[in-house]
Amino acid sequence: MKRHDKITPEGMRDYLFEEVQAYDSLRDALAGVFAQHGYRPVATPLLEFHDVFRRHAHGWLADRMYHTSDSRGRLLVLRPDNTLPIARIAATRLLREPLPLRLCYHQSVFRRSQIYGGHADESMQSGVELLGANGMDADLEILGCAVQALRAAGAQGFRIELGHAEIFSCLADSLQIDESLRDELAAAIESKNTPALKALLAPHGGKPAAAALLALPTLFGGEEVLQHACELFTAPCALSALDYLAELYAKLQAQDLHDCIDIDLSLVHGQHYYTGLVFRGFIAGSGATVLAGGRYDNLMAEFGRDAAAVGFAIEVDALVEAAG
Repeated sequence: MKRHDKITPEGMRDYLFEEVQAYDSLRDALAGVFAQHGYRPVATPLLEFHDVFRRHAHGWLADRMYHTSDSRGRLLVLRPDNTLPIARIAATRLLREPLPLRLCYHQSVFRRSQIYGGHADESMQSGVELLGANGMDADLEILGCAVQALRAAGAQGFRIELGHAEIFSCLADSLQIDESLRDELAAAIESKNTPALKALLAPHGGKPAAAALLALPTLFGGEEVLQHACELFTAPCALSALDYLAELYAKLQAQDLHDCIDIDLSLVHGQHYYTGLVFRGFIAGSGATVLAGGRYDNLMAEFGRDAAAVGFAIEVDALVEAAG
């Protein structure tokens, strides 16, 4: 019988000496920033009931989660995401706490990746969730915290790209397509796969929304991107999202944060729960996403506490590797 007592499972790894010290130092630096902004630490179980993630808004496929069961045969999963368990806490354990809630965390997530895909199945995240705060001031607070966190982590040459979930949602709704095609379009747009996008949109080629969707991967840069998009978009909801981004970008300029901010209208995000602002952070010379977040105003209601929310997660592994 073949034994595996001297190796780690696929997608997992050991951490030794300087690596552990680097992770601890980074965690402490991020925790200091989060505390400065008034975020209080929470931790959720490594194992959660599958029901926490079995909702359309999550967007996770069942085959990406690690499954097991408890002594009663109830389906459990290794935590694949931090936002949903924290939403669960806010709607249960913290139900009597007044809003807004400012919560932060530092814990692993587990997601199955393709064999030989080059991605670890376990990754460490540090992040914040601002629950019960709506509007531009809350979005500006989150973005300011994200910028400060990356600076405290020693990230060199980082950029944060802004988008808006309503842009893709509005344009896709205009085409009246099914969920399967919608997911394929989102994947093609996020990966900037223009040939695949053209093929998917071919049956809808005469519609303005199809032309706008086809252009999304090219709409990247400064505030001029928003002006160009206004010429392409006709749907009122998409134009409203552009207006919001324009105002947000202007306020970031006033706060001298625009020097590390770009616009990228192809940002869609895999999770379906995003409803407004979405953003991602990258480090120069590395293709890995080191930060991702956005607004998810409808998610809390699924746990029984209706509240607007926005947050982000920092991919600690990617930051450590970039620094090394």
